[in-house]
Amino acid sequence: IMSADPPPWAVLDTSEIPLTFSPNFMISEFVEKYLVFEDRHMQALWESLHFLPISTVMCRRDPKLPTYHEGRRQRRSRAGEAWTRYLRVVMQVLRLRRCDLDILLDPFFMHLPKSRKPKEWYPRVKNDRDTLADALVIVDREDPWHNHYRDRPAEHPSMQIARLRDKFVPPQNRRAF
Repeated sequence: IMSADPPPWAVLDTSEIPLTFSPNFMISEFVEKYLVFEDRHMQALWESLHFLPISTVMCRRDPKLPTYHEGRRQRRSRAGEAWTRYLRVVMQVLRLRRCDLDILLDPFFMHLPKSRKPKEWYPRVKNDRDTLADALVIVDREDPWHNHYRDRPAEHPSMQIARLRDKFVPPQNRRAF
C-alpha cells in the first residue's frame, strides 16, 4: 500500500471539487479548518473504510508491516482527535446560525467512522489470485462509501434528499472563496 503511486487514498483528494454549499453560508475559518483536517488525515480517512487485517504471523514475514500497523493506529487516533476538534468549530458556526446541521450532509465532507465500527476486508472477493489493487476496485465499486462517494459524487445519498436540493449550489453558479 505504502509504495503505490499514487497511493490508494489519492482518490479522496478533492482539490478540484469545490464546496457544494453556497459560500455565503460559511465562515472562511470553517472551510479552511476542514481543508487542513482533510489534508493532514487523508490516509487515515481512507484506512478507516479500507480495513486490512494484519496478523502477528504477517508481521513476522514482513518486517515493514509492524511499522505500518502501528502507524495506522496512530493515524486513526490523531484523525479522531482532529475530527473532534473540528466538530467544535461546526458547533460554533451552528450557534452563530451561519448554517444548520445539513452542512454535515454536504458531500464535500468526509466523516471519520467510529473506530469500533465492525470492519470487513475482501468481503466479496473469492479469487485468491486477486491482488490488493483488484480487491480495492471490487470493494470500492460495490460500496461507494469506501471512498466517501468521492469517485461518484452525483450518487452521494445527500444528493437524493429533496429538501437539500435548494441548498446545494452547482459549481458553475458559485463564486470563488
